[in-house]
Amino acid sequence: MTELKSFESKPTSRGLGVLRLMRTMGMSVVTITAVLVLAGIALGLTGCTEEKSKNISANSSQSSHDPAVSIPPQAKAAEPVVAKKKKSVVRRPSVMTYTSSAYGVSFRFPGQYELTTPGNDDQKSALAETVPSNFVQPGGFTVATIELPSGSATSFFSVSANKSLSYRECAQFAIPEASGVASNYPVDESDGSIPSKTNIHGVEYSKVENASEQEDIKYYHHFEPGRDGTGGTCYEFAMGVEESRVSSKALDYPDLFDKLERVMATVTIKSQETSTVTATAPAHEPSGTSQE
Repeated sequence: MTELKSFESKPTSRGLGVLRLMRTMGMSVVTITAVLVLAGIALGLTGCTEEKSKNISANSSQSSHDPAVSIPPQAKAAEPVVAKKKKSVVRRPSVMTYTSSAYGVSFRFPGQYELTTPGNDDQKSALAETVPSNFVQPGGFTVATIELPSGSATSFFSVSANKSLSYRECAQFAIPEASGVASNYPVDESDGSIPSKTNIHGVEYSKVENASEQEDIKYYHHFEPGRDGTGGTCYEFAMGVEESRVSSKALDYPDLFDKLERVMATVTIKSQETSTVTATAPAHEPSGTSQE
């Protein structure tokens, strides 16, 4: 008869050997069963504990290398805030008034115009040259000039005085000469280059216009007799526009001269014995006076 071989595993044989040993020692089946159960529970808890430790270790390693988990940077110490000082803005008045008591003349002008007076080195003119006077005889003195540069041109208004002229001479101009004017009769009233008479707010003036390629100037002359009845002062008011030599922009001459004529309309002439010269703003205007 063929011999049968056992294919039981070695762990099974060992287990049966342990059972035989325990029975040999006189343990009952119940006791043996209880021992086996406790041993199984102990082995199960040990396996769970090891598995949990492995999971915690793996999670910790993954968190330390995971780029999605960001560690907040150390908070910087707050820097002290330094308050910036505000620049003081000097507001210029919208309207200025220039007064020369030495020559008894005053006028008002917009605040954006720059005032220049003779002998003040701090004031710089935007004009290529000083405004030429048009007195028939020398002896004129420039009292004040206002200018408004605009890039393409410079508008200006100038006041001059000459105390050595008579009433008749004050009505004449260096350009055009009196002899040239006499040869042009009858006078064409539309020709501004010929001297003519005009009245502004009850004050009589002689006027003429001189134009060149770069400059257009209108002159107004008025004679004011002295208080003692002898001599007097010939006042010259020149308003003009000087084009920039690099500008190709067409200028609106009527508009520019309209603004200058508004300044001319504010002129007042009054003889004074004092000799102070000031440029101030009217009392109702904001502060920001300028003085000479």
